Amino acid sequence: CGTLLAASEAPPAPPPHPALALEQRTSPQVSDAPPDFPPEDLVASLEPAPAPAEPTSPAEEPEVPEVSAIRPASLWRRSAAAQIDGGVILALTFVGVIAVVLTVRAAAEIGRVPERAVLSIAIVASLIAWVVLSGAYHIAFVGSRGQTVGHRAMGIRVVQVAGGDMGYGRAAVRWAGIVVANLTFGLGYLPILLTPTRRGLHDFLSGSIVVEA
Repeated sequence: CGTLLAASEAPPAPPPHPALALEQRTSPQVSDAPPDFPPEDLVASLEPAPAPAEPTSPAEEPEVPEVSAIRPASLWRRSAAAQIDGGVILALTFVGVIAVVLTVRAAAEIGRVPERAVLSIAIVASLIAWVVLSGAYHIAFVGSRGQTVGHRAMGIRVVQVAGGDMGYGRAAVRWAGIVVANLTFGLGYLPILLTPTRRGLHDFLSGSIVVEA
């Protein structure tokens, strides 16, 4: 009885400290349930993307089929074409010179031109006729078709080195290069013999090459 009385008369337990009570209210509640994990699809989407593949070595690169190389026209074809074109231009020049001579003779007979000047006028007229007719012939045919009469007969063609038709501008530059090559006693034609692409001075100036058609 004395023990029970002493227990009933024991003082009540003191209230918890305010700081401890606040910590208990703000501390997260730990649950005994197992944590929820995101689905596998979400995890896979969050994974970093694989690094790009390293470039393959030259030995492992796929082979690219080679483009068929341009076949420069042979020397004998170019020479024969030049002879044919020279004959055509000579015939046109001859017709032009005959017309000029007849005109000058008629003027001399009526006293408009001195008799001694007929020969000089004929020579100058021949040179002018050759330059004009050969230039017009070359520029017209090469600029429009890439082939003169001689080129067409020998199965060759003048094209740009980068590919494509020449056009009248490049054809005019090429003809000017031919004139320069002739004025240098044929030195402008030497690269045709020394280079694998068989291009002369006129070809280098105009960016052209003569190929088999």
